[in-house]
Amino acid sequence: MDVTTHQKIIDTYAGYAATYDDEVTQFPYYQTLRKLVFNFDWSGSVLDLGCGTGLLGQLLHEKGSPYTIMGVDLSPAMTANPSIRKYYQTPITIGTVQDAIAKPIKVNHVACFGTLTYLNHDEFAEFLQRALSVAQRSITFDLEDVSLEYREKAAKDSAILPCYNHTDAWRDFKVPPGWKVVYDEYGLQYHDGHETGCDINDTMVRLEIV
Repeated sequence: MDVTTHQKIIDTYAGYAATYDDEVTQFPYYQTLRKLVFNFDWSGSVLDLGCGTGLLGQLLHEKGSPYTIMGVDLSPAMTANPSIRKYYQTPITIGTVQDAIAKPIKVNHVACFGTLTYLNHDEFAEFLQRALSVAQRSITFDLEDVSLEYREKAAKDSAILPCYNHTDAWRDFKVPPGWKVVYDEYGLQYHDGHETGCDINDTMVRLEIV
């Protein structure tokens, strides 16, 4: 990911931050996220990559699991949300998923929602390999199925964030011994009313240590 894309992400989400929670909680995406939180174990330490406004932390607090959660996000505006200060270890790391996952750390759970679509294919492959090393119990993430309609609109409008579709790469990925896929669901998750007017389909995935 180059510097120009970094800045475009920061600028774009600065415009979303004030209304992000109100919008996202109306979409199927949020209900799927709730299901993943309440149906699976998240106790222990959680690394939330692309933590945004702190929706995962809010849900973990609502569930009442004994947890600690660390957040990483590129957007200072998104992480200024009160939920970050309330539910996350502070200070939040302002930076990229790539830099955060490359660090020699260990946590019980790695989560990454709404973020991997901004990584190129090599960066996504590296994320998977590193997450398998960092996470001691689970990895949970989503992959946007970036449509042809979206790509065509993005090609004509430089203001639209460039996104990558890693759906096929995930389907081809060989889950290593010692891990199993416990959740893998594809469906409509939200409507992009800001940039393209496109419906966004998405795959939600969770892997756990056997």
